Amino acid sequence: MSDDVAKTDLSQNPLFPFFGLDLGERWGRELGSINSSLHRVEGDVMKLDAKIDGVEERLNDKIDAVEEKLNDKIEKLDAKIDAVEERLNDKIEKLDAKIDAVEERLNNKIEKLDAKIDAVDARVDKCLIAINVLSERVNSISSEIKATRAMIVAFMATVIAGMIIQYFN
Repeated sequence: MSDDVAKTDLSQNPLFPFFGLDLGERWGRELGSINSSLHRVEGDVMKLDAKIDGVEERLNDKIDAVEEKLNDKIEKLDAKIDAVEERLNDKIEKLDAKIDAVEERLNNKIEKLDAKIDAVDARVDKCLIAINVLSERVNSISSEIKATRAMIVAFMATVIAGMIIQYFN
C-alpha cells in the first residue's frame, strides 16, 4: 500500500467498518449484527407481548369487576323501582277507594238534594194550584160582590123610591 492510501481518512468511506476486510467477512459480520439485533427485537417483542397480555388480563379483570358492580347496581335499582312502583300502586288504590267513597257521599247528597228539590217543586206546584183556586174564588167572590152590590143598589133604590112614594102619597 502506498502512503497516500494510508493517509486517507477512512471515516468518510461508506464501507468504513468493513474497509480492508474481504466481502465474506463483511457479510458475516453484518449478518451477525443483524441477527443479534433481530434476536434483541424478538426478545423485546416477546416482552411487550407478555406485557400486553398482562395489561389485557388486568383490563379484562377490571372490566369484569365494573360490569359486576354495574349489574349489582342495576339489580338494586330494579328492586327500588319495583318497591316504589308497588308503593305507588298501593297509594293509587287507596286514593281510588277514597275517591269512590267521596263520589258515593256526593251522589247520596245529590240524591237527597234532588229529593228536596222535588219536594219543594211539589209544594210550589200545590201553592200555585192553591193560588189559582184562590184567584178563581176571589174572581167568583168579586163577581158575587158585584152582583150583590148591584142587588143592594137596586134594593136601596126600590126602598128609597118606596119611601119617596109614601112621603108624597
